[in-house]
Amino acid sequence: MGDQDGIVKSAEWASGICDFPTDAIIDLAKRMGTQKTMISIAWSLNRQDHGEQPYWAAIALAALLGGIGLPGTGIGFGYSAENATDTSRRQIKIAAFPQEKNNVTSFIPAPRIADMLENPGGTFGYNGGQHTYPDTHLIW
Repeated sequence: MGDQDGIVKSAEWASGICDFPTDAIIDLAKRMGTQKTMISIAWSLNRQDHGEQPYWAAIALAALLGGIGLPGTGIGFGYSAENATDTSRRQIKIAAFPQEKNNVTSFIPAPRIADMLENPGGTFGYNGGQHTYPDTHLIW
């Protein structure tokens, strides 16, 4: 509604950003709100500055539409070639080395890598727990 910055986030506002007609945006919003809608989002969108935002926006939109968990609605990530949706095709076995148990139990969520490099040894919250970044040094 523009309470923070004075700019109402209307269909007209969005039209100017995405070069898509205002009427088409309004029509799409009405159709999405009145019929089953499945949102499909590609993994490649994160390959840019602030790349996590399209995912959060898509999840929020799916939640607002109320279809998450219902047949034929909700949200899906990486369908098509990325998820090998055609399960009727024959899988080709590839050569691989046997995998042993990984004794390393620490981890870093991918979106936190920059934070880890800026705060080696610092703590971060994740999935309800507190964790510690390793003492990491960036090499240029």
